[in-house]
Amino acid sequence: MIDAILATNDYSKITTFLLTNSNLPGRMANLTLANQVADYYMNNDYNFAYLSAVTLSHNDANAPEVFVVMCKLITLGSIFERLSSDEKVVVLNVLSASANDSWRIKEAVAMAFQRIGMYNEILLIDTFNSYLKIGTFSQKRAVVATLADYQLLESRVLCDYSLVVSDCLLGEISVLSPRLYKHEDFKVLEKGLGYAISVFVAVNHKQGFELLSKYAESDNKVIKKIIKSNLRKKRLASKYPGETESVKKLLG
Repeated sequence: MIDAILATNDYSKITTFLLTNSNLPGRMANLTLANQVADYYMNNDYNFAYLSAVTLSHNDANAPEVFVVMCKLITLGSIFERLSSDEKVVVLNVLSASANDSWRIKEAVAMAFQRIGMYNEILLIDTFNSYLKIGTFSQKRAVVATLADYQLLESRVLCDYSLVVSDCLLGEISVLSPRLYKHEDFKVLEKGLGYAISVFVAVNHKQGFELLSKYAESDNKVIKKIIKSNLRKKRLASKYPGETESVKKLLG
C-alpha cells in the first residue's frame, strides 16, 4: 500500500498518509513505515525539494508532524549516494542542524547517517571529525548514536573509529568546566555514551576494555558514571564477565 501511495508523487496525499499513520502521539513512532519510505526512495524517483524541506525546532516530540520530518531525514540518508554534489551539501547541512532538534529528530538523524555510512565511510568520518572538533553536544551525540550500529561496525575502519571517538569524547569530558555538565545537551551526550561505548567494546573487546580501564581510573565523577553505565549492559557483563569485573575494581 505504501509503495502505491508514494508512486503517486502527490506529496500532499503522501504527507497526509504519514501523519495519519505516524503512531504519534504515542510512545513509539512508526519506524517500520519510516524505513519503508526510505527504502522505496532508494530505488525510485524522488522530489528533492520536498524531502529537504525540513522544519526545525519541534518542541513537541509527540506531534505527528515530527514523524513526517523523521521520514524525510531518513530518506535523505537513503538517497544520499544518488544526489549531486550540491544536493549532498544541502543534506549534510540539514542533518547538522537537525541533530540539535527534539529527541525523535535526533534519532532520525542517526538513522540517516547510518544509511550514509553503509556506502560512504570516508564522508561519514570526515563529517564526524568536524563535529568532534567544533560541534555541539547534540551533534557529538549523533556521532556515537550513529556508530552504535552492529551493521556499521562490521566495517573494520568504523569499528576502530568508534573507539577513537570514545577516547576523544571521554577525554574532552574529563576536562570540561563542571558547569557544562548541567546543560541539557550535555546530558543527552552523556546518556548516549552511557550505552554506545558498550556496543563498541562488544565488537572490539580487547582494545575496548583497555579504553574502559583507562577511564575507570579517572577521578571525574561523570566519566565514572559513564563507565559504570556501560559495564551494566548485558552485552559486556554476560559475554565478558572477567574483563567487566576487572574494570569495576578500577572504578573503586
